[in-house]
Amino acid sequence: MSMRIVTFGLLATLSTTQCLAAEDSNAQELYDQNCVSCHGSEVYTRKDRMVGSLDQLEQQVRRCDANLGLRWFDDEVSAVTKLLNDNYYHFKP
Repeated sequence: MSMRIVTFGLLATLSTTQCLAAEDSNAQELYDQNCVSCHGSEVYTRKDRMVGSLDQLEQQVRRCDANLGLRWFDDEVSAVTKLLNDNYYHFKP
């Protein structure tokens, strides 16, 4: 019985890892297809950037989603927010 638990744990870990990799890949694809059509990375790296927290970053991603009429799902907004935070902002969760 304990072997089943270990196997289930390993499968759950692999599945989670694959989902996270898919989310990262999907976030990059969403970013490449939509965000760079309006601006480059300079908006994330300028000294006077308007985003000052992780919550503000997510709100900005949602504004961009609404302005472009993309209708992203919450998990897509979260994935792109994470991508931007990991690559540019480095806010603590």
